[in-house]
Amino acid sequence: MAQAESPTRDDQAACLHERTLVSVVANMAVAPLFLIPFTALVSVVTRGENDIARLEFWMGAAILSTILITAGVSLYRRLPPAASDGPDSAPTPRWIVMLLRTALLSMGVVFGMTTWVASSASVEMVMLFAVFPATAGAIAAMLT
Repeated sequence: MAQAESPTRDDQAACLHERTLVSVVANMAVAPLFLIPFTALVSVVTRGENDIARLEFWMGAAILSTILITAGVSLYRRLPPAASDGPDSAPTPRWIVMLLRTALLSMGVVFGMTTWVASSASVEMVMLFAVFPATAGAIAAMLT
């Protein structure tokens, strides 16, 4: 009778990493649906009160972030099904994981820029822009 081996700590960590990656990708997939429209809407509505160059830079960051997110999610989803199933399957390639991390970081940069974008305007505008990351996060939570 064969006896089953218990998985090593490294095997458990790898399995957890892969399972977590599936959730992260599923949640990131909706970001392109709201990132550019959100920044475009806010830019159009507040262009009279904010510095146009900062709004353009913010829109550029949102476009770049959307491209990175779309590329990362698409490449991850094109992996063979065996890459995410079973204990003997190949792990997700490191470069795709790094692309997904960079995409997630870029989305954080877009939302982190909000107070900088409004810093040349009134205090009320800065306070309004400080609420935008929480608003976008709430929208993302509802979409997922």
